[in-house]
Amino acid sequence: MISHFDRDALPSARSFFEREFGSALGRARENSKGYIATRCVFHNSENPRSRSLSLNLRNGNFICWSCGARGGDVIDFVMKRDGLDFKHAAMKLGAWNESPTPENLRQIEAKRIAREAENAKQAAKKERHRRERIRLRDEIHTDTKLMKKISTELRKDPDNEQLWASLQLASESRELTESEYDKLL
Repeated sequence: MISHFDRDALPSARSFFEREFGSALGRARENSKGYIATRCVFHNSENPRSRSLSLNLRNGNFICWSCGARGGDVIDFVMKRDGLDFKHAAMKLGAWNESPTPENLRQIEAKRIAREAENAKQAAKKERHRRERIRLRDEIHTDTKLMKKISTELRKDPDNEQLWASLQLASESRELTESEYDKLL
């Protein structure tokens, strides 16, 4: 028998916490980082309106500012709340498979391959973006050097119209390249 943990089978933090806390979350407001405050389930507060437990609805982080209970995801939450080990918490959340069928194994492998392909695609996109920034940066430096060289020549011959025209072209080229570079940031 093969056992395995399937992270993709975990519920999203938002759906898990909404299911666990129900209407208590509906009254609270999520902040810009995805946190919401509610009553702590890890200790009995004397104040029934206490909202010391902060839950992150995006990634599952949680911390109680009164009792210090904390964790990084919904598995940690279930482990701590229910006193379970990792395997049993994952089982409770439907993310542990004791005896996968060949079909489940194919699905798991397909998900892994898809995840790796997406990661490779993102890495390639990031690398193309980085190379384009470097190319534009180098072009800006080249234009700047050219402008300095032309300026030096203009000090010697301030009436040379060709040098002035060249300086203007180099300046416009640098401005366009800087504009492209700024769009990539």
